[in-house]
Amino acid sequence: MQPITHILVPTDFSEMSGKALDYALDIAETMGASVHVVHVCPLLYYALGQDMVPDDPAFERKLKEKLHGKLEDLEQALATRGKKVTVSLVDGNPGQRIPEVATEIGATLIVIATHGRTGIQHLMLGSVAERVVRTAKVPVITVR
Repeated sequence: MQPITHILVPTDFSEMSGKALDYALDIAETMGASVHVVHVCPLLYYALGQDMVPDDPAFERKLKEKLHGKLEDLEQALATRGKKVTVSLVDGNPGQRIPEVATEIGATLIVIATHGRTGIQHLMLGSVAERVVRTAKVPVITVR
């Protein structure tokens, strides 16, 4: 088994993502691993549909600025608790990009929240965590 040295934690800024991050921080402390938090910003045509365009031409830039701010706030809040993390914002389909980012940064573990959707919600919304588990090249821990 490969040692756990670098943990990737995707976040959607939900309470569940926070729990997954806390879990990853505990593992990192025990193993002496680093933690990288990533938010995947869906491309507008993916999130809104190809025929939908926001009224504000600067919408995407403003959205990314807001997301960068949230990641920086998270990084600073953790620093006040004595926890050091690296943060990044990437574009794309979260279920596809998370395993790619894990490979790009050399992650040895992914810790991801699952919202536990079932039935029609799961059918309509899919499961990012499920896709990550199926396609990641490193072990994945899901936190519900």
